[in-house]
Amino acid sequence: MSKKQKTIVGIGISTFLLIILGISYAWLNGTFYGKKKISVASGKLELLIDNENEGITVNNGVPTYDSDGKESTPYTFTLRNTGNTDVRYEMYLDNDEAQGETTLKDVDIRYQLKRLDSEKVNNLVGTRLIDTGTLKKGDSRSYELRLWLNINAGNDEMGKAFYGKIRVEAIQERASEDTSKANEPKLASNMIPVEYDGSNWVKAGKNTWYDYDQQKWANAVTVSSETREKYKNANAGATIDMTDINTMWVWIPRYSYTIAGDGINYYGKKGVYIDSEPTQALPGEIDIKFVDKSTKDSGTAKYIKTDKISEWYTPDAFTFDGKELSGIWVGKFETSNLEKNYDSDSSLTPIIKPKVTSWRSIRVSTLESVALNMNQDSNIYGFVESEVDSHAMKGSEWALAAYLSQSRYGKLGNRSYTGENKEIYMNAYTGYRTGCSYGNPTFPTGSGEQTCSHDYDELEDRGEGTGSAGGGASTIGNIYGIYDMNGGAWEYVMSNFNGYTGNTESLNSGYNGLLTDGSFYDKGEPYPDQKYYDKYLNLSTNILSHAMGETVGWYGDYSNMVSSTYPWQIRGGYLVDSSNAGVFRFSDALTSGGSDGNVSFRLVLVNM
Repeated sequence: MSKKQKTIVGIGISTFLLIILGISYAWLNGTFYGKKKISVASGKLELLIDNENEGITVNNGVPTYDSDGKESTPYTFTLRNTGNTDVRYEMYLDNDEAQGETTLKDVDIRYQLKRLDSEKVNNLVGTRLIDTGTLKKGDSRSYELRLWLNINAGNDEMGKAFYGKIRVEAIQERASEDTSKANEPKLASNMIPVEYDGSNWVKAGKNTWYDYDQQKWANAVTVSSETREKYKNANAGATIDMTDINTMWVWIPRYSYTIAGDGINYYGKKGVYIDSEPTQALPGEIDIKFVDKSTKDSGTAKYIKTDKISEWYTPDAFTFDGKELSGIWVGKFETSNLEKNYDSDSSLTPIIKPKVTSWRSIRVSTLESVALNMNQDSNIYGFVESEVDSHAMKGSEWALAAYLSQSRYGKLGNRSYTGENKEIYMNAYTGYRTGCSYGNPTFPTGSGEQTCSHDYDELEDRGEGTGSAGGGASTIGNIYGIYDMNGGAWEYVMSNFNGYTGNTESLNSGYNGLLTDGSFYDKGEPYPDQKYYDKYLNLSTNILSHAMGETVGWYGDYSNMVSSTYPWQIRGGYLVDSSNAGVFRFSDALTSGGSDGNVSFRLVLVNM
């Protein structure tokens, strides 16, 4: 949990579970003790407990199926803001050490928290964060909490106890205490910082919206011109309606990296995040240190794990057009368009949102034109051309997200996942819906699923070691990460072999350049400025910081270098690629940069 400046209220719930030896019987008693109040700045939170004098007994004795537990008698309580300002809070279910030693495993405790003011229901396992949000002055929020013993708690759990309490923390505005030393996100004009309150994206407080040490990457949005001033002038905690959002972005701070190995194989560091020695199939931690713009390390990017870390390298993508960057903004999802017209038309308007169809069937030259048009005059996002440079993602920029996901700051470092679930979960939906999650790193049949199993905001914890079904499809295993990087559509990246434009007159990127037979194609557009694409001069994948040779085959992801025949690169894999897909997959595009119904793209924003 991040080191926020918080004021804490312990809600009196003393919960006692006991399984009587021999008859495998349990009962669950819960008692709330009195009213609890908390003040933060000029705001006040008051916790109101039903039946506060008598306590509450839940007759839910025998270990039960989750479906039955969810119908058990609930505890009810209300959180009310009696002050004169809005108050942000987080709610936890903790072990209550004051009541006694907890000996029952967290994984055997199930609980359901339901907000009575919305349809939000959290079905979770163990003791952890159960809700978060903002209460406006004068408002209240009521809850129902159900607890039960899971049916799988067998004889080995008899006679053991669980003591629990609810804890609410009111979060005051503070200077950022993110100890990771990540560079502060650089917002462009009209970008709005956001965080997730458990149900909606809300406007974030100035300094509380990211904590890379706690796998909370900075997120920001742009909104329609009609609603822009409303949200810019709104208080922290104000809900931002998804219908008003037109793009969503995630900040990748500048860092240097290095990969541990034994002198022959470099599969990362075991550290404290995996239980086994790193292998190609289950790689370990990539060492990351966040650095400022003045740092540009140029080591080998690998070290023998018995030695002191010394060989840091600052990725190439943090240098743009000769300028050193403090970080970049990456599109949170695959790109779609406002018109819902999926073809190669540069007049269409790109959007970046969840639960929409990704934009495919677009030539490389067209997608780059679309990206460059985003910050032109009268754009719908509010970008100022002199401030930002919007462009289609390069392979080297894809690598920035890939490396960070495999570090302590990404899904590798998220302790809610273990073993093979450290890999980003796959988007295997045949409908190309952005933000979908299969709930597993691979789709075993080799053909896509017909419905979206889990949306990105389906954050129910599925048990020890598997984490969130929806959030597991992001680069950090929660809603603050980047989605669609394993499966979904293939994604074109602006990485090219030696200036070749494509295969034939009809199968190419739309740029002027050499075709496979050596002839010159002159019916297209001039190549973009060199800053907008990676140019590979040979067939070697041993290029530092591009997530190719250094991480080849990690998690079983397929790899193949671009060539004069197929000169444009695609990343991430296709929804039917199963174990061959993943954030470390790279290959040549068989369409040679032409339009393809299975290939989409992603956008990047650089602050100038």
